[in-house]
Amino acid sequence: MRMMNRAILSLIAASVVATTPAWMAEPGFAEGKTKAVDPTILDNINKTIDKLSKALPYMKELPNQTMAINEKSGVVVVTRTNKADRSAPQLTIYLDRRSGEVNSFDLEVEVPNKEDKFSLEVQKEKAQTFLKELFGQLATELQFDESESKRVNEVVFRRVINGVPYLNQNVFVDVNSQGQIVSLNKDENSSSLIDVSKFPEPTKAISLEQAEKALTSMMKLVYRLGPAGNDPVLTYQPMWSGYMDAQTGMSQETRSAQFQPLSGQLSPAIPLTPGNQKLMAKNKDEAVALLKSIVGFDPAGAAFSEQSFSDRMREGMKEFRWQKGEQSGFVIVQEKTGQVTSVGVEEKTKIERKVTKKVTREDAQKTAVQLLQTYLNTDTKMIVSEVNSYYWQGDHYTFTFYPTVHDIPIIDQTYAVTINGETGMPVQMSGEFGLRKLNLPTPNKAVSAEQAAKEYLKYHPLKLVYMKPIIGGQKAELPVLAYIAERNEQAGDSIDAFTGQIIQHKE
Repeated sequence: MRMMNRAILSLIAASVVATTPAWMAEPGFAEGKTKAVDPTILDNINKTIDKLSKALPYMKELPNQTMAINEKSGVVVVTRTNKADRSAPQLTIYLDRRSGEVNSFDLEVEVPNKEDKFSLEVQKEKAQTFLKELFGQLATELQFDESESKRVNEVVFRRVINGVPYLNQNVFVDVNSQGQIVSLNKDENSSSLIDVSKFPEPTKAISLEQAEKALTSMMKLVYRLGPAGNDPVLTYQPMWSGYMDAQTGMSQETRSAQFQPLSGQLSPAIPLTPGNQKLMAKNKDEAVALLKSIVGFDPAGAAFSEQSFSDRMREGMKEFRWQKGEQSGFVIVQEKTGQVTSVGVEEKTKIERKVTKKVTREDAQKTAVQLLQTYLNTDTKMIVSEVNSYYWQGDHYTFTFYPTVHDIPIIDQTYAVTINGETGMPVQMSGEFGLRKLNLPTPNKAVSAEQAAKEYLKYHPLKLVYMKPIIGGQKAELPVLAYIAERNEQAGDSIDAFTGQIIQHKE
């Protein structure tokens, strides 16, 4: 994954929900009240609890049980404790009310800073034994994923259908240093898989050789900033969502593409008339002036707060924020210089709803470009826009722009502008403004895309999977066949365009 500039990371952090099981992401789960469980659904729940009790010996030491149902999500919550022993841990189990299946469970115990776990092989064996007791025959359809297990420090299994891994049914099992199964998490219930016969047959997929050829056509030249922000280096990387439609060889649209560098097609180059205006806010008053002029937010009567950040992502940054009812205006700056990296207005409560936009995407982009170019330096002659936006945008349009030189995008100089689709007014703008002129290598002596693709596939071979794409906030009802690139923790996604070698991740 690319290293994005901090301004864009801040924007993403404010708008992207971390990966969460579907049952927990349902509207109302977090805030839903609980009520007693209907006796008619108790039978399936109790059968599952009995299975768990046999598979988890420590449940005998937690005899006291409570059970309730979250009214909005329908998730049944069971807790097991030992009232006679206050030092005993608490076990919390989440179950599907219709099927009685376990969604997840977690034993709340203190974990030392450095826990010496068993070897991954031993953890896998213990997890497999547990899953057989809990799921029976279904456990034989779960395939151990070694690379993902090493990455997340848990034992990861993926359901296999027709000999093809299904990405939407993953099981995560945590085995502690005592060999106990202390947590289980699933992406999707097996009961939600209605009919396996509706899965497309693997024979419908293009061959691996054809898929590799399709990936070659996706290898594009990009400039990336060198170490410590030095002058950019010229690299190749695949321009795709991270998923290839296995029947067409085209990039598969899906919401998770937002985490992929250059996940969509780039627009034709857009010529600019840079205004070279400084985007600075060294104090509260200057921040107020920017909020009024850029997004039309008047902080009069709003509650004001100011904070400096120390976390790795935002270290050296400072935020001015005004809260007025459900809206808040904010300006984020580099604390030492006052250089603005993000300015905008946001709603306190963000609700995904279908909206009829009065402003066309084309007109919204014109407004975004006009605003952005005001604050770009005179060296920025052209930009391109990333065309595909896979994630839900509600009543807004969000545009991602990259400056280009030699028709090649500089992907670490990313700018984002959000326009309200009903009013046509700017909502947010972020990016690395006020940068120095860069010394860019010319692409004359770059290796071919074929050579770059061959090197990329050496470290990231393609494999066939089933997955459910998410487009416009809606998950597809049926899975599709897709090719994905294997993850490699030591190797990045970029190929040095002059040496043809992959750029390794540093330890």
